[in-house]
Amino acid sequence: GLALLLGALIGHFSSNFQVVFSTASIIAAFACSTLIGVAFGFLPARNAAQLDPVEALARE
Repeated sequence: GLALLLGALIGHFSSNFQVVFSTASIIAAFACSTLIGVAFGFLPARNAAQLDPVEALARE
């Protein structure tokens, strides 16, 4: 309810506002999100793959 009202108010008062997306900003956002995905997905998985399975299960 509140988000819909806030969106309608912003839309009403900013009708002259124009959003411009450049190719460079889209590429930068894609590269940044890819690097974050690799850092927080691949690196912990690689570290877990290097563990001895018996030792990893013994810690639980």
